[in-house]
Amino acid sequence: MRPLCLATLFALAGPVSLLPVQGRTGRIRGVVIDSLLGATLPDTEVRVARLNRTAVTNSTGRFVLDTVPPGEWTVASRRPHAVQLPEPL
Repeated sequence: MRPLCLATLFALAGPVSLLPVQGRTGRIRGVVIDSLLGATLPDTEVRVARLNRTAVTNSTGRFVLDTVPPGEWTVASRRPHAVQLPEPL
Protein backbone atom coordinates (compact mmCIF):
# COMPACT_ATOMS: atom_id res chain seq x y z
CA MET A 1 0.00 0.00 0.00
CA ARG A 2 1.29 3.47 -0.90
CA PRO A 3 0.14 6.75 0.62
CA LEU A 4 -1.97 8.91 -1.72
CA CYS A 5 -0.39 12.07 -0.35
CA LEU A 6 1.67 13.77 -3.04
CA ALA A 7 3.18 16.75 -1.32
CA THR A 8 5.38 19.58 -2.37
CA LEU A 9 7.72 20.77 0.34
CA PHE A 10 8.92 24.36 0.34
CA ALA A 11 11.74 24.88 2.80
CA LEU A 12 13.82 27.96 3.44
CA ALA A 13 17.15 27.64 5.16
CA GLY A 14 17.90 30.26 7.76
CA PRO A 15 21.26 31.96 8.04
CA VAL A 16 23.66 29.03 8.01
CA SER A 17 27.33 29.79 7.55
CA LEU A 18 29.27 27.84 4.92
CA LEU A 19 32.37 27.95 7.10
CA PRO A 20 32.51 25.59 10.07
CA VAL A 21 32.10 27.85 13.06
CA GLN A 22 31.81 26.37 16.53
CA GLY A 23 28.37 26.82 18.09
CA ARG A 24 26.62 28.32 15.03
CA THR A 25 23.30 26.86 13.96
CA GLY A 26 20.49 27.81 11.62
CA ARG A 27 16.84 27.08 11.03
CA ILE A 28 14.86 25.28 8.34
CA ARG A 29 11.29 26.46 7.94
CA GLY A 30 8.71 25.98 5.25
CA VAL A 31 5.23 24.84 4.25
CA VAL A 32 3.99 21.49 2.91
CA ILE A 33 1.48 21.73 0.05
CA ASP A 34 -0.56 18.99 -1.66
CA SER A 35 0.77 18.95 -5.23
CA LEU A 36 -2.60 17.93 -6.70
CA LEU A 37 -4.97 20.25 -4.85
CA GLY A 38 -2.65 23.11 -3.92
CA ALA A 39 -3.88 22.96 -0.31
CA THR A 40 -1.57 23.15 2.69
CA LEU A 41 -1.15 19.93 4.68
CA PRO A 42 -1.52 20.11 8.46
CA ASP A 43 -0.28 17.29 10.74
CA THR A 44 2.41 16.20 8.27
CA GLU A 45 5.73 14.87 9.53
CA VAL A 46 8.78 16.70 8.16
CA ARG A 47 12.11 14.95 8.62
CA VAL A 48 15.85 15.56 8.19
CA ALA A 49 17.00 11.95 8.22
CA ARG A 50 20.75 12.45 8.66
CA LEU A 51 20.08 14.58 11.74
CA ASN A 52 17.35 12.28 13.09
CA ARG A 53 15.19 15.43 13.50
CA THR A 54 11.47 15.74 12.89
CA ALA A 55 8.77 18.38 13.10
CA VAL A 56 5.01 18.28 12.49
CA THR A 57 3.26 20.91 10.41
CA ASN A 58 0.75 23.19 12.15
CA SER A 59 -2.83 23.87 11.03
CA THR A 60 -1.57 25.98 8.10
CA GLY A 61 0.98 23.40 6.89
CA ARG A 62 3.98 25.33 8.26
CA PHE A 63 6.93 23.84 10.14
CA VAL A 64 10.19 24.95 11.79
CA LEU A 65 13.31 22.95 12.61
CA ASP A 66 15.61 24.94 14.91
CA THR A 67 19.28 24.48 15.83
CA VAL A 68 20.27 22.91 12.51
CA PRO A 69 24.05 22.71 12.06
CA PRO A 70 25.64 24.30 8.97
CA GLY A 71 25.48 22.15 5.85
CA GLU A 72 23.28 20.94 3.05
CA TRP A 73 20.32 18.84 4.19
CA THR A 74 17.62 16.78 2.50
CA VAL A 75 14.16 17.35 3.96
CA ALA A 76 11.31 14.86 3.40
CA SER A 77 7.64 14.86 4.36
CA ARG A 78 5.25 12.05 5.25
CA ARG A 79 1.58 12.14 6.11
CA PRO A 80 0.89 9.25 8.50
CA HIS A 81 -2.90 9.23 8.04
CA ALA A 82 -3.01 9.59 4.24
CA VAL A 83 -5.47 7.53 2.22
CA GLN A 84 -3.89 4.29 1.04
CA LEU A 85 -3.99 3.19 -2.61
CA PRO A 86 -3.71 -0.45 -3.73
CA GLU A 87 -0.38 -1.53 -5.20
CA PRO A 88 -0.33 -1.64 -9.03
CA LEU A 89 -0.57 -5.12 -10.58
